[in-house]
Amino acid sequence: MTKSTLDPNTTALAILKVIVESGGSNLYGISKKLKVPNSKISYHMPALLESGLVVCEEVEGEKIYVPQPILVDPEFTSVVEKALDDIFVAAGNSPGKVFVSSGKINDVEAALENCIRARIILSLDV
Repeated sequence: MTKSTLDPNTTALAILKVIVESGGSNLYGISKKLKVPNSKISYHMPALLESGLVVCEEVEGEKIYVPQPILVDPEFTSVVEKALDDIFVAAGNSPGKVFVSSGKINDVEAALENCIRARIILSLDV
């Protein structure tokens, strides 16, 4: 199993979101929901499977892609959401530590979110 390199702004993340929200779907269903060609979904699916974020099950001869069960586990979700809330509170207590040339609040918020994502990725990269 390889480490996930899931970029938050990619089609792969959009696919994962559809799978998590729907509880599982075939390629056609994902393609229809995202309004992108099946080929694009097929292109990203091996990485999602390899990273362990998605599991493939065969139901009546059809491949159905479902989220890794822990991704939809209520207890796990609650812990992660609480941790993210704590992270945002801690980051919000230090707005003077986020520098952007424009000084616009939207740019500060975007930089802060990117820093949080980067810190999480760096924390997981052991």
